[in-house]
Amino acid sequence: MKKIKFLLLLVLVVALSSCRKDYKFVQLQNPTKKISFASDIYPTLNSECNISGCHSGGVADAPPNLSSLIASYNSLKPGLLSTYSSPNGPYVDTINVTSSILYARINGGTVGNQMPDGGPPWLSATYINNVKQWIQQGAKNN
Repeated sequence: MKKIKFLLLLVLVVALSSCRKDYKFVQLQNPTKKISFASDIYPTLNSECNISGCHSGGVADAPPNLSSLIASYNSLKPGLLSTYSSPNGPYVDTINVTSSILYARINGGTVGNQMPDGGPPWLSATYINNVKQWIQQGAKNN
């Protein structure tokens, strides 16, 4: 009887020790890193969005104007003035990131088509996270 109890205990220990879950940890970017509009946000806007027929500032192009660093920030900057908003809301809403049209469009939100138009490929998760952090940090012109 002792042998059976010992064997059952041994089987139980082996069974429990073999039960494990492999957790995948996603390494998040440093949330305290200051995101710079000039070096972290604008370069991708320039290369992916500042295209003729898209957001290059031409007469036939859709807003916002992303033709230069200054034009891009001035078109996107946070504020309640209609000049900084799309028909669906502000391009950048520092109080509620998910209300920001910029964030919603590059993240595949509910407002319009996901950008860049014609994707996939879409913008990287790292870039989208940088945009989110930049907005959460006050969307500064830095």
